[in-house]
Order: sequence, then structure tokens, then C-alpha cells
Amino acid sequence: MSLVSRGKKLVSRPHLGLIALVGVIVPRRLRADWREEWEAELRSREQLLSDWDRLDRSHKWELMRRSSSAFWDALWLQRQRREDELVQDLRFGFRMLVKNPAFALIAISTLALGIGANTAVFSFVNALLLRPLAGVAEPDRLVMVGRQYRDKNYLSDSSYPDYLDYRAGITATSGLAAASVTAFHLSTGSETERVQGELVSSNYFDVLGVTPAKGRLITASDERDEAADSLAVVSFRLWQRRFAGDPNVIGSRIKLNGHDFTLIGVAGEAFAGIRIGTPRDVWVPIVTLRRTDSETAMRLGQRRASWVEMFGRLAPGATVGQARAEFSAMAARLERDHPDTNRNAGAGVEPGLGRDIEVQKELRRFAYLPSAAVAIVLLIACANVAGLLLARAAARQKEIATRLALGAGRVRIIRQLLTESVTLAIAGGAGGLFVGSWMTGWLRSLLPDKYLFLSFDLNFGVDWRVFGFTLACATLTGLVFGLAPALQASRPDVVPTLKGTQVSGRRSAGTRLRGGLVVTQVALSMILLVAAGLCVKTLRNAATIDTGYEVDRVLTARIDLARQSYTEVGGRAFQQELVARLEAAPGVEAAGYAVTLPLNDGRWENSIRRDGDTTRIQTFQNIVSPRYFEAMNIPLQAGRYFSSQDDERAPKVAILNQKLAQVMWPNANPVGQRLSFKGQTIEVIGIVRDIKGRNLFESPGPMFYQPLSQSYQAHPVLHVRTRMPPAQLIATLRNEVRALDSDLPVYDVKSLDEHLTATLTPQRLLAHLITGFGVLALLLAGIGLYGLLAHTVTERTPEIGLRMALGAHKRDVVRMFVMRGMKLALAGVGLGLVAAGSLAQLMTSVLFGVSPLDPVTLTIVPVLLILAALIACYIPAQRAARADPKTALLAE
Repeated sequence: MSLVSRGKKLVSRPHLGLIALVGVIVPRRLRADWREEWEAELRSREQLLSDWDRLDRSHKWELMRRSSSAFWDALWLQRQRREDELVQDLRFGFRMLVKNPAFALIAISTLALGIGANTAVFSFVNALLLRPLAGVAEPDRLVMVGRQYRDKNYLSDSSYPDYLDYRAGITATSGLAAASVTAFHLSTGSETERVQGELVSSNYFDVLGVTPAKGRLITASDERDEAADSLAVVSFRLWQRRFAGDPNVIGSRIKLNGHDFTLIGVAGEAFAGIRIGTPRDVWVPIVTLRRTDSETAMRLGQRRASWVEMFGRLAPGATVGQARAEFSAMAARLERDHPDTNRNAGAGVEPGLGRDIEVQKELRRFAYLPSAAVAIVLLIACANVAGLLLARAAARQKEIATRLALGAGRVRIIRQLLTESVTLAIAGGAGGLFVGSWMTGWLRSLLPDKYLFLSFDLNFGVDWRVFGFTLACATLTGLVFGLAPALQASRPDVVPTLKGTQVSGRRSAGTRLRGGLVVTQVALSMILLVAAGLCVKTLRNAATIDTGYEVDRVLTARIDLARQSYTEVGGRAFQQELVARLEAAPGVEAAGYAVTLPLNDGRWENSIRRDGDTTRIQTFQNIVSPRYFEAMNIPLQAGRYFSSQDDERAPKVAILNQKLAQVMWPNANPVGQRLSFKGQTIEVIGIVRDIKGRNLFESPGPMFYQPLSQSYQAHPVLHVRTRMPPAQLIATLRNEVRALDSDLPVYDVKSLDEHLTATLTPQRLLAHLITGFGVLALLLAGIGLYGLLAHTVTERTPEIGLRMALGAHKRDVVRMFVMRGMKLALAGVGLGLVAAGSLAQLMTSVLFGVSPLDPVTLTIVPVLLILAALIACYIPAQRAARADPKTALLAE
């Protein structure tokens, strides 16, 4: 059919003309088949209705309406058009990267460092704050429940009777369970070890939705008092480690705290208790206490005792708000029915389970600074790669001008360049996952096993959150660093560029943009390095704080005699014999006990008063053995230390620290004075130096010491001062304990120096993190400055040749390029110095002993940056000075 006849047919058949018009937007490779299919269908419908000329108006409109649906079909095919163009862009971008392997390697490596740093920090945030409780069903439906006092903003433990009332009366939760953390001495055969566990309600595993790996879990029938056996469930990891994964262990007998238990099951592999980072290994019904620990079992009926954690699962359709309202109403009812024990005790409900609310708040506050630091590193990496892309775009001006001359639109060029940028970023993101994994391992090595009450036994591995974050970070990064070069490169002067004429205006615009990026990199590096300097000085100042005792060469360990059912008489004998044996061991200077361990333990508080005075004074308390002060080397200021004569038969005595002595008797000698404590009259026999307790950064508080021989404690902390490294005494300690009781485990064996290191975890982590990221930022900024000058040398090769041909000396060429680079560096240093001085004020809460405007830091860091910039400028300047004038003039 001729073109003319076809045109007449299209005019006489408007529906076929519409198909021809709409077909323009169909992808080219699909266009012919698409038009043939639609024209055949419409001709068929035309035949069914008879010929077009004999159709009435209504049928003609019906045929036109039907043909208009081809438009929607064509729009649907646009997805394939976009997919085709995207594949084409990706293929072309990949070829361009392969053709420039050096450029691709540098850009991908730079991005991998920036993205990897962000991935490492996010992995920590994910493990500490985001990863849900493992091994449970629908963790987002679990809620924490506890007593909520009006003057406190956190949840407290509840009493067991309150729990029973809540469980029976609340409908907003499909189940409400209770648990209490405890420790067990687990014995199987001849070996005994200390494991962490929980006393749990009968519905504990049902509420959590935990499934057993072997055997069965605790059920409602196991809570009955008449149950014949004491039952236990162990964790999967304990089953593998202690029982070698033996399936026949189910139904066997084990000993917990000296009592026989039947092992009925193994919890699912992923489940390790309701506290993330603090794994539990043994679970027993809470009512088992009635058979194994009659003293503790009394709390099962006491409404005043707060010792169980409550948690629940929201009922289908229920919300946290509904649960709060219902629990609050029940709490008001309990306060009304039991005013003596439940006065001012409301009920709080918080979503999620596994993390302490106050700890989460502290972690979020701590995470701001590292997150800001890695964001700055990523910005520097983006600026660095953007500079590389600008240099590369200058080299591709003819290619881009040719594509524009052949009809490509500017949007098409920008999309192609952005596709290349995103491809680079995705490759950098893949490398960032590996760099991030390595950095995460490095950061994990800086952490202790536990910091105060926060355990770091966490999964820091890559999960879908970390992967998604890295992918999003890479994609956003590709768009950020690729947009400015794409906009700049997509608007060349086509005709002069194709002719090979230099376009100085365009070149200077690109050079100015690259210079601005270098200034930005130097300024951001300045901010990070100033922050690093302040954090390092804080750590150094904290490490030199006078604690009031000698931290070096002291070994600490814990021994819990109560778990082995020692009587008070037997416990006293064991403690005295162990100290005697250790002090007789080679290299030991002194050994003693204390109930609380400074720096990494909770503080024990009580109130005392002067004898005959009704004014109560709040003070910290510790119970120690006679040789404790010598073991810690805490100096005596007046009076005497405790001695072996200060036993249970002797008059009650106490030692005060300087702060408490000053508070109680500011104008008199405290030695020989008497005070009243818990209805007893106690004589003050000595004054010792103030010491730092749990917080190194607070002034020492008042401290009240009692002798262990007059106030027996079954689980004090052993302190041993040695003349050798403490680690060399561990074997001796374990042997001496084993000789006295082979079934008694020794646990938490550490040097006092390790406890000090753990106390400084936030300061040490910040110092290492910010310093590491600051050095990385300095390296990237130096590379950016070097790259700018290296490209400028290449770009200005003819000018260099002309200058040298006209008599310029090499030192003039070196000076010219060094001065250009140093102007940018000095501009960045000045801008960064102003910004760092302002932003450092935000770090006041994490600094100690150093001002945010520390003159030493604000002097050393700029000098360091200027020296690094000078090196980065000098290398390409030297290369320019070595250029041969004849070769340079012939370069173009």
C-alpha cells in the first residue's frame, strides 16, 4: 500500500489514525507488533459492525471509544521503555567505568570508606537500639509493664501478688508473664559453673511465643505446688556447650544451687531471655522457690516486695494506649484496696521488650556524636568523588557535545551521568559492607564485656536493616555527589567544543566548583579533627583522675557462698581460710573482701544519725574485711583499720570517709564518737581517705564502712593486691578455692584496672571513633586537594610549557601551584576553625577537664591540616615543574 493511499485510509478511518498517533510513544522495538495487533482488532470489530461508511454515529463513537483504550495500553508499555533505557544507561555506564579502571577504583574505594564508616556506626545502633528480641513470635506486640511512681520516669519491678491480680483482671493483653533474674550454680557430675537464669511464671514461654528445640517448655501445670519435681529448661547454647547437644539429656537430673532438678526441655536456638545482650541459660518455675529457698519464697506472698519484671502480649486489636488505660485503672484499684503497700504506685506500659528504657535514652544521646562524625566523613567522600567526576566530565566534553548535537536532550544526558554515579555508589556500597564489617569488629574490640549494667554480648552482624541502610546510603550518596557534575557537564557550548576551541568560561566554572568542594572537605576535616582532639584530651584527663586508691596490681573475683547453701558459720570459716591461704601465696601483699566494687558496681545507700540526734544523714555503705583497706591501699587519716578482734562478739564499730566525717562532726574529732544505725549504737574507730565510687566524674560522696565479721555477707567481692601482674595470680586463686570446695565456682575474675577501663568506655570509644574518622577525613581531604591540583597540572600543560619556554624557573611553577592549593586549604582551615569553635560547644556534656575552645587543640589541628595540605600540593607541583617545555607545548 502506497504512503498516499495509507494516509487517505487513516483519514477516512479516524480510529486507525489514532492508533498510528498513539504508537509514537510505544517503545520502538514493540511498535510494529503493537500497531498491527490493534489495527487488526479494530478492523475485526469494524467488520462485525459492517463497514465504516455504513456505521451510524453511535457505532462510530463506540469504535472510537474502543480505540482510545490503546492509549492506556501504550502508557503501560512505557515501563518497558524506561526499563530498556535504564538497561542501556547501566550498560553504557559500566563500559565507561571499565574503560577507566583507575578512576573507578579510586572513586569506589573512597566511597567504600565513607559508606563503610556509616555502616559500622549503624551496625552498633542497630544492635544496641533497633534489633528486636530474638527467638520470640511477633516481638512488636510485646510490652513491658511495671510500677510507675509519680516522681520517677522509669518502670520499677512489681510484687508477685500484684502480678497475679493484673494477670487475672487485664483484658488488653492476651497474656501477662513475670520473671525474676537470678544466678544458678549448675552441677552436672563433678563440674560446677555459675550461669545466669530466670525464675519465671508458668505462661512465660507461651506469652513470648518461644518454641522448644528439644523436649518441652514450662506450662501452667508446672506452677502447681503439688508438682512432684523441680523442673528446668536450658538454653540452646548451654545445651550445646555443657551437654554437647545430647538429645538424651532430656529427662535427666541436674543440680541447681545444690538442689535436684529435672531437665525437661531446651529453648529455641535464637532465644536467650528477655534482656537483649544479657543472655540467660536456665529457666525454672518461680514457685519452685517454695521447695528450694524458703526465705526468698516468702516474697511470693508479700505485696510490698518489688522483685519481678512483668511483660505481656497485646490482645488482637488492642493498642498500647488501651493497655495503659486498663493497667492504670487496675493500679488505682490496687492502691485503694492495699494503701499500705501500693500508695502512689501506678502502672506503666511501654512498647517493646528487651531493653531498659533509661539505657535506651543514654545510648541515643551517646550515638549522636559518632553518627554526626561518620556523616561528615561521608560528605567529604562525596565531595571527593564529585571532584573526580567534574574532572572526568571535562575530559568528556566532546562526547557529551556530540550526543547533544545528535538530538539527545539535557535531561537524557543528566540521567545517563546520574546512572553512572549511582552505579559507582552501589559498587562503593558493596565495598562499604566489607569495610563496615571490619570497622564493626574493630569497634567491638574497644568494648568491655559489660559497662555498668549494660552488656555488650550482642549480635553486631549484618541483617536486613544494616543492608537496607547501606543500600539507601549508597543510592543517596550517588545522587548527591553526581548531581552537580551532571548539571555542569550537561550544558557545554556545543559548537566550540566540537571544534576543539577552549571554552575558558566553562573550564573556570568547573574549576571553581572543584575548588569549592576542596574547601568544604578541608573545613569538614577541621571540625572532625578538633572534636577528636577534645575527646582525646578528655580521655587522658579521665585516666589521670585520682580515685583515692591504687588501681594497679589488684585482682578482683566473686564467690557466692549462698548459692552453695553455706551457713553463716561455714561461710565465715571459708572466707577467713581463703584469705589466709592467698596472703601466704608468693607475690601477694594483702587480700580482703568488700560487698561493693568501686567503679563498676551499684551503690548501696542507707541513712545514719549521730547518737542522740534525730537528724538522718544519707550515705553510701560498704561492708569490708580487715585487710580490705590495705589491699586497695586506701590511706588511713585518723584512728585505726578494722582488725580480727572486731568480730561478732565485740562492740559494733565503723570507719567513715573524710566527707562523711566532715558532715557529721565538722568541728570535732570523729574518732571515738558514736552513731546510730538500724537501732544499733556504733563507735567510729577510724577515718579513711575519700575514694571515687561508681562515677569517676563526680566528687566522692559520704561513705560508711562496717566490718564483715560483724555483718556477715555470703557473696562479697575478693580484692587481692599482688607484686606481679594480676593475671598471673588467677590460677593460684582458682586452685585455692578448689582446694577448699571443689563445687564452688569463681566468677567475674578481673583486675581492678579492667574495671577502670570499663568505666571509661564512653570516653575511650569516642576518642577512638572520632580520632579514627578524623584521620580518615584528613586523608580524603588530602586526596581531594591532590586530585584537584593534579588535574589542573594536566589541564594547564600548554600554559606550563609556554611559561617555561619564556624563561620561568621550576621553582616559579612549583610556587604557582602550591600557592593555588594552599589558598584553598587556608580558606578551608579558616572556615572549619569558625565552625569547629561553634560546634564544639555542643560537646560540653561529653568533655572533662578541657574547654570546647581549648587553645592547644585549636592550634595543633590547623597546623596539622596545613602541613598535610602542603604535602598534597607539593607532589603535583613538582610533577608540573619537571614537565618538558617542548612536550608541554605539543600536548594539544
